[in-house]
This record gives sequence, C-alpha cells and structure tokens, in this order.
Amino acid sequence: GFHLDKLKSAFDGDVNVLMVQVFDDITNGAKDGVCFLDAARQNAIGANSVALARKVADVLPWVRQQPWFSGTAHYFGFSQGGRVGLFANSMGRTKGFFKSFNLIWPMCLPEYTPPNPISAHTPTRIYATENDPISQPRNCLSIYSPDSPIELRLFPGDVHSWATHPSIPPHTNYWANYGKSVSHRYVKEYADEMWSTWSDWAKCMEKADSCNGSSGHERGAPSRARGSGSGLRD
Repeated sequence: GFHLDKLKSAFDGDVNVLMVQVFDDITNGAKDGVCFLDAARQNAIGANSVALARKVADVLPWVRQQPWFSGTAHYFGFSQGGRVGLFANSMGRTKGFFKSFNLIWPMCLPEYTPPNPISAHTPTRIYATENDPISQPRNCLSIYSPDSPIELRLFPGDVHSWATHPSIPPHTNYWANYGKSVSHRYVKEYADEMWSTWSDWAKCMEKADSCNGSSGHERGAPSRARGSGSGLRD
C-alpha cells in the first residue's frame, strides 16, 4: 500500500496502477525470492531478467483492451523490477507503449552485463545511491548503446533500499549470491526527491519527446549517459 499510495499521489489520484506479477509465479512465495538466486539458478528456472521482461511485454495486449486505458503508460520498477525494466526498454513489443521508464536501484553488476550493448527505445531515469554495491548504477550505462536516452540520478552514499517503508528499521544483510553486504535504510530526502522529480518528468514526457535533459545527465550536471510494476495513466 505504501508505494501504491505514492504512485497515486504522484498523479493526484488520476492513475491506474498495474502490478505485473512475475516473481511469485517462479518462487512460489519462498522467502527472499528471486533476488537471492544466482545467475545459473535464474537461467535454469526461467527467472533471468530478459525472461521476466518478456512477461511484461506479454501483458500489454490485455492492457490495450481495457476500457480504463487511455493510451498513456509509464513503467516504474524497484530493485529487481528495475532490473527487468532495463531489458523491457529494448524489446520490440514494448516500443511505443510506455512514455517513460523509471528504474529504482536496479542491479547492474559488471558480471551480469550483456556481452553486447542493447538500445533503449524509451527515455529512462535510473535512481540510486552512487556507491550502492548491488546497483552499481554507473555500470548500468554499459548495458546500453551510446545513443540510448538514459539519465542517471544519483544520491550520495551506499544505501540500497532508501525508499522502502519508513517503519522498516535500518539493517545490513549479506547477499551470498553476489558476495556483497547491503545496507537498507529509508532516506526521506532521497525518496521525496525521487517521487517529486520523477512525477514532474513523467508528466512532461506525456507531452514531449524530451524533457529536462532526458538525453542523459547525472545529478543535474550535463554528461553523456548510456546506459514492478507499471503506472498506467487513467
């Protein structure tokens, strides 16, 4: 409910939110789920990022048929949902459907980078802390071709999940599949800035092909940039 309320508030309640369920279908509700599976296991059970991105594409024909769908949609994904968005943004079946992709601390470890760059077809923002050991957001740029419309928005520090529910106490855990210790803490300043700047940008993208330097910049300073659920406008 917390993030759902945030999404609705970003558009003054004038929004339908479709959450594409791709994880429990695979993990059957197992504790920790797909985020703690290594690459070999993800590939073996069809839970790699590309396979999950295809599930997003699969639901779009159904969405187009719904009476509440006006033709305007945005993709919004946290963590693994952000990782899935990295690849959903390059698929032919999703081209032209979404006005923007907003990816929050997606995992971009170098060992999970595709051997050949892919091309993003839709303007994308990636929000993360600059030293997040799991996201490693600057490496997200290496996934894409240089002309892809990707923009990094980085915050200081190394906290991973800084926009979780405020009631979750700060903690650190060890992700054995990645060999990383990961810090989790709600940071209101970061979360508020993300919700505010993303919603303003997304609304702008509904009216234009480029808004506020969507060709790529990092934390407001111009530079060349490469590199679950979907919020569907009513």
